Amino acid sequence: DQYGNMDPVGATKVWTVDTVAPVVSNLATTVSTNSITVTWTTQKAATDQANYGAGGALNQITTASTVYTTSHSIQLTGLTANTSYSIRVMGKDAAGNSYVSSVITARTNR
Repeated sequence: DQYGNMDPVGATKVWTVDTVAPVVSNLATTVSTNSITVTWTTQKAATDQANYGAGGALNQITTASTVYTTSHSIQLTGLTANTSYSIRVMGKDAAGNSYVSSVITARTNR
């Protein structure tokens, strides 16, 4: 305390460390001629971002969100009609645990 007295029992602090990464589920796409909307959920609040590209390339990336949520949606725009795109979603929770989905494919409409 302020007078230099020690607590005879001692203080105890318990820390809980979050090491569980968010898990992606319900990953789906909705396509149009020049865009693809990607939706998914995570079991805990997390940010979202998508890595995508035509064919097997994953050479484009969206801006990472700063909002933590369990329901995610990203619209990929300016795409070429009747083209197959590879897409992978990712993000992290407030503790910094990151997640990355498997790669899925979707084809834009004609």
